[in-house]
Amino acid sequence: MVNYTIRRVLLMVPTLFFVALITFSLAHAAPGGPFDKDENKKLPQQIEDNLTRYYGLDEPLPQQFLLYLGKAVQLDFGKSIQRNRSVNEIIAQGLPVTAQLGIQALLLALLIALPLGIVSALKQNSGVDYGSLFLATIGTTIPSFVIAILFIYIFGVWLRLLPFVGWGDGLDFRRMIMPTVILALPGAAFLTRITRASMLEALGQDYVRTARSKGLAEGTVIIRHALKNALIPVATIVGPATAGLITGSFIIETLFSIPGIGRLYIISINARDYPIIMATTLLYAFLIVIANLSVDLVYGALDPRIKVEA
Repeated sequence: MVNYTIRRVLLMVPTLFFVALITFSLAHAAPGGPFDKDENKKLPQQIEDNLTRYYGLDEPLPQQFLLYLGKAVQLDFGKSIQRNRSVNEIIAQGLPVTAQLGIQALLLALLIALPLGIVSALKQNSGVDYGSLFLATIGTTIPSFVIAILFIYIFGVWLRLLPFVGWGDGLDFRRMIMPTVILALPGAAFLTRITRASMLEALGQDYVRTARSKGLAEGTVIIRHALKNALIPVATIVGPATAGLITGSFIIETLFSIPGIGRLYIISINARDYPIIMATTLLYAFLIVIANLSVDLVYGALDPRIKVEA
């Protein structure tokens, strides 16, 4: 297990390198640049040339990429072109907001999905089962931005129960409700279906029938035998979902004007702010790799029959 973990950690290096290379290439291949304005706001050519030299954008692209990598390995992601501030400082300011939103959404999704999926499996083909499947289908088919607009109109504009702009200081409970719920709903719907399917498969296994034939209490059979094995496919989904939620939903943060890195990423793409685009993409890739590694390691804890080759 230790050797496997070390190999996976070392594999992160080429993975992040290729992510950086592809992101850098696509960002610079996109039309426009960080100093392109409309005709009424166009910078004088001399100022634009000076800014281009100041940020090193006049160098050949391969040299720019190598210079960026040299600083990135030292955890120096440069300076934002649009804000003229350290990218590290900007991300450090936005990441806690996004992480708080993502963790809250993940916990809410699990609190909804796991009990609902388990109950649906235990009461298969009942009204509860059909109702949960209907809600799960709705949750996975309706885009999150549509749900967000409906929530904003109903609870923010019509009923005026909840604010729907900004995040406050991160302690304003009322401002958290709508974005957290909306971000959690698609994940909760998908996890409900996965949990139900996994639980049904586990309940049909021979070891569950054997446990019941031995006279064990139904609760013991479900919790100690069926549920533990049913959680393995769920863990596969939760790992990448955690990384995705922590890095934030671009749409949700943009709609609710939440100052997280998801909204920052969208703004930076539109402004061609290359350093922030690179840093946020690498951060997302890093979290995905860590999440996948964590899932693999959790497998062994959930089911000792699953062995990781040394």
